[in-house]
Amino acid sequence: SEMAKESFIHSIKSLNLDTNNEGLKAGVNQLDKDLTTLNQASPRLKKQILDACVDCVTKDGKATIEEAELLRTIAISLG
Repeated sequence: SEMAKESFIHSIKSLNLDTNNEGLKAGVNQLDKDLTTLNQASPRLKKQILDACVDCVTKDGKATIEEAELLRTIAISLG
């Protein structure tokens, strides 16, 4: 979705990375395709995916702003 792309780009900018990078643009397009595919999953599978993402981010006992923003983007994209 467009919101997911905007959130992803915002996160990249917060890391001081070049958003005009061709590899990054390809990554954003792939992310959009992947989130579209995941959006078709069952509600149970979506919850499992989101739970796995949360586990990954909080493994070290803390979450950065960037990690939280990415989780929010994934959650919004999954509906």
